[in-house]
Amino acid sequence: MLSPDSPHAIKNLTPPVQPDLEQIADEFVSQLRNGEKPEISEYAKRYPDLASEIEEFFPAIAALEGGKHADQAHGKVSLGASAPQQLGDFKIVREIGRGGMGVVYEAIQESLNRRVALKLLPRHTLMDEKQLRRFRREAELTASLHHTNIVPVFGVGENSGFHYYVMQLIEGVGLDELTQKIVVTAADSNLKQTAAADNSLTQAGSDTSLSNTEDSQVEFLNQSTPRDEVCPEVEKYVGSPQNIAALGIQAANALQYAHDRGILHRDIKPGNLLLDRDGLLCITDFGLARAAEQNDLSKSTDMAGTLGYMAPEMFRGETCRQSDIYGLGITLYELLTKRPAINRTSRHEMIDQITRGSIPALRRINPEIPRDLETIIQKAIAADTKHRYQKASDLAEDLNRFLENRPISARRVTLFEHLWRWSRRNPAIASLSGLALTLLMLLGITMAVGFERERQERKRAEASSQLATAALDRVFNRFVPSRAQSTENSTSSADYSEPVLSRESADLLAGLIQFYEQLADSTGSQREFQIKAANAQHKVGDIHRRLADYQSALTAYQKSLAIYQQNPDEANPLTIATLFNEIGRIYWHLNQLQDAEEFYLQAVQLLKEDLAKNPDQPAVRFELARSYFLMSHKIRPGQVKRHPGPHQAPPFPATENESEADQAQLQQAIDLLEPLVNSEHAIPEYRYLLALCLQEQISDHYPQSAADTAKQARVHQILENLVKEYPHVADYRQAVVKSYERIEPRNTAPQDIEESVIESLQKAILHASRLVSDYPTIPEYKISLIHAHNKLAHALDMLTRRNATSNEIRKYHDTAALSLRTAIRLQRELANQFPDVPEHQQWLAKFELELGKILHRKGSSTEAISLLEDAVRILETELKTPADQPNIYEDLLDATQELSSLYQDSGDELNSVLLWDKHNQYEAEFKSRFPDQIHRRLNDGRRPLRDDGPPPRDDRPRPPLRGRNGGPPFRR
Repeated sequence: MLSPDSPHAIKNLTPPVQPDLEQIADEFVSQLRNGEKPEISEYAKRYPDLASEIEEFFPAIAALEGGKHADQAHGKVSLGASAPQQLGDFKIVREIGRGGMGVVYEAIQESLNRRVALKLLPRHTLMDEKQLRRFRREAELTASLHHTNIVPVFGVGENSGFHYYVMQLIEGVGLDELTQKIVVTAADSNLKQTAAADNSLTQAGSDTSLSNTEDSQVEFLNQSTPRDEVCPEVEKYVGSPQNIAALGIQAANALQYAHDRGILHRDIKPGNLLLDRDGLLCITDFGLARAAEQNDLSKSTDMAGTLGYMAPEMFRGETCRQSDIYGLGITLYELLTKRPAINRTSRHEMIDQITRGSIPALRRINPEIPRDLETIIQKAIAADTKHRYQKASDLAEDLNRFLENRPISARRVTLFEHLWRWSRRNPAIASLSGLALTLLMLLGITMAVGFERERQERKRAEASSQLATAALDRVFNRFVPSRAQSTENSTSSADYSEPVLSRESADLLAGLIQFYEQLADSTGSQREFQIKAANAQHKVGDIHRRLADYQSALTAYQKSLAIYQQNPDEANPLTIATLFNEIGRIYWHLNQLQDAEEFYLQAVQLLKEDLAKNPDQPAVRFELARSYFLMSHKIRPGQVKRHPGPHQAPPFPATENESEADQAQLQQAIDLLEPLVNSEHAIPEYRYLLALCLQEQISDHYPQSAADTAKQARVHQILENLVKEYPHVADYRQAVVKSYERIEPRNTAPQDIEESVIESLQKAILHASRLVSDYPTIPEYKISLIHAHNKLAHALDMLTRRNATSNEIRKYHDTAALSLRTAIRLQRELANQFPDVPEHQQWLAKFELELGKILHRKGSSTEAISLLEDAVRILETELKTPADQPNIYEDLLDATQELSSLYQDSGDELNSVLLWDKHNQYEAEFKSRFPDQIHRRLNDGRRPLRDDGPPPRDDRPRPPLRGRNGGPPFRR
């Protein structure tokens, strides 16, 4: 253990973790959303290494979050007290919109007695020459456009230090308001929640504008009706697919007019399309417009637009006519489907979805959408510009053909063409795209030609079937390679490639299984192709399992097993046992632990019987070891693992016996693996599973025993060698992450927190962050990153209980808060992605609770109260579900106690007492429903509760940050 006086002691370190920009931004956003006014300059001083990035990006973040202090953020500007009442000939009536560059007012031009829209550039922005140039450019470009469907500009001017230009006042609403209205009224509650997150889909926090000055973010308020009460006279124009198509024609014609004059809008979205009571649609806000280059592809380092409506090429700094067409297509998509085209999750995931072109087909969401209209929209929003309409007029023409029931020019994309385009877009299979296309084309040709011949050409058909079968097999093997076979049969790590893990790839491969059935019907070789179909179902199940789609995985595995059981002569024991283990894993994930145990035992029995007949089968021995390893897992993903405190009885009577059984099974697995690892024909998977088994034998307490320290060193050596030899195998990298974050700080006394603990968790975060970046579709990797951040926060909080100075305590708390903010952000993404998994909601509440405690100690009461209120809301909702009730009660007791304390500290005695009463109510329910578990609360360092209300402020204890559960789901 380090001496407190050592120069390397933790308390003498500078901030233990250098937070990244995203973590700091999370804290900044949280403060803004809680009504605070954080100073960007203060953040720059606090994190000098990131000062330039903070000064560059935080103003835009502030603008997106509401622009409440434009003087420092240059966000959605406000004229404040300086707003004029009169500008020359124009009398200001009211504000009707604002954006990052200007404020829009309704005004009366007194000389002509007409109502107009006046867009003003605030005086303080005149200091920014770039802002002024853009403002002038918008006025000049828009004034040069004279089209029925473009808001006309009447003139420009300057008065009293304000630059302005005058536009026609449109008596109507923005399509963003109509989109909001139809989404909110949609039947799907999830879509309601998405739409209600902000005043407008196009202005939601996740629908981020990437323009540095945010000059596209003008929100035109309803001219005639309240914002939450859209006029039915206008709403009818989006009431049917035909009406929506008619609006698309107007917008496309206006875009074609602008494009013909060399002007690109660059920010087409619902908020920039105004609709009046007569059904006239007008494009507005040319603040991001620019002249198109001669080659129709302009490049710029100034990436502009609104994230949810930006075309893929715009993320490369490229803009063209097809970019505007894409934005219009996405707008029509959302009007038709009544949901966002791009899931409003994290910026990273939104950009990934856009660039990969992973937008669901319209009829998959709403089968009532006409097929031709779906085809038109899908072409308009194609990921590749070459596959979109090349001119806006072509889009308008096809929409008109649809309305007139004439054949459209766009054609539907075939399965093979769809797979080809998808493989071209997906970086994970860029190297496989040519092969995949060749194999699928070969398969299609042989299916179309080889099996439509007469019986007299049977031999030729059989030859074609063999060729088609080989092609189909290679497609599955390339998309879902077997790691054990690949590493066993190859001499180079480059010979193995990671499976293509996405729901789209799983759906595509599942669709290809039918070809095996057609081959069986055409050749009469039912058994041969059924076995191939069984193997294919197994591979599809593997993809679904990795994506945490456990029900789909279970269905695929069960189909595979059923086929094998129908053909017992073709199925060897190893294949069946492997399926038993996979099905057991799925039941374990679904918390059907007894079913999981039964399948594991069936696998063990089958493998033992096979080894009794022929002991010399390394693959069978390996699978038996894997069976023992899987059987040793007793805690399912997301299930709260309670750890008894010092001198406590175990919370569950069988825990000790189960632990002994687990260790025995792990040792059986290790005894099988050690000879395999040292054998002549050893494969990497042997070492990988051995490392996992050894890791599970190591205690998560710290300090470690000498034996555990030696064992941990061996685990690190095995895994680091595997990663070095096979850098493309993500599972090996994930095992490294879990080995570094194995330690549980909650099982460690504050004085035992050494530098190595912090460094280990930092390494886990570093490796996990890279995994999440490389494989954003795999929930397990994100969960590991969350878990590491949560543990680091606990470790840092424990350091504040040592002999630390006030400055050191502040640094530890700041860094712990940043880690918890990151955990909350990532956990919220999981909760949105998997709304039917209650554990994700529970962990979100837990992290909010822990962050609230830290903020309470830091004195940030406003945000702490907001976090704890949300945590209580989530936990109360989860109490109504068949979830892990005892754990919910314990967290709810913690949250209500902390929130009551916060209310009292802030002088809100009424809410403090109300929360205390609620706390006592939940404690009584907890004691009544779970009498055998209440001792854990009384013996876990928590003060017994009183029935007469909260204790006096100076008597209320400040419980330390507790992390009984350590981390998020999927702990194995």
